[in-house]
Amino acid sequence: MPNYSKDVVYVLKNSANDEEFIGATVTLLRNCMVVTRRKFKKSVDKTKKLHTAFTEIGVENFRIEKLEDFPCSSLKELNLRLRDLILERDSIEKGYNDVLPVLTRKERYSIRCESDPSYYASEKLRKRESFLIKYNDPEFRRKKLEYHKNLLKTSEKYREASSERGRRFRERNKHPSSFLTVGPLDAHAESVQASQPCDDHAKKPCDDQAEKPGDSETCATK
Repeated sequence: MPNYSKDVVYVLKNSANDEEFIGATVTLLRNCMVVTRRKFKKSVDKTKKLHTAFTEIGVENFRIEKLEDFPCSSLKELNLRLRDLILERDSIEKGYNDVLPVLTRKERYSIRCESDPSYYASEKLRKRESFLIKYNDPEFRRKKLEYHKNLLKTSEKYREASSERGRRFRERNKHPSSFLTVGPLDAHAESVQASQPCDDHAKKPCDDQAEKPGDSETCATK
């Protein structure tokens, strides 16, 4: 996997005109130029604008220059930066960049269909034929049937387990009062309540603290 923290955005220029190509690399610029020339010599498809310019102007008349350092963490961030630079310098209309860097497979597919209208029809036909070949294959149909059977068994087991958990939950919560236990705080509250006198005791003295008959007479004689 490339080390995107070492990314360098470069520009390819030539001595014949002001057109340029914008790209990025994680290697040294001189190594990047060597690899670019090697790919051009080995490439069979010369329809790209850069390869056409190499053929017309000469690959030896191109030079590479560093545009900026752009350390990042992913290819998506790098493509976003390349997009901004390509649009800013208009290197598609006035340069050698063919398309903007793509970010997703869906975007790449849409760009390909726009550039080549027959590609959509051919790709659709290819997918249809591929599906028919697989569907008519007995081994494929057998595997697909087994897959759906296993999927159905798994879903049934899940439903049974879920219903069992629900039943147990309802059974546990059927009589909530039976699960209440006296904890340390409840025991402490009961002991405090037992030590406090009741309301009747506050209004009149207890039996053992009642006045004796002789006490009232003694107070009267005094």
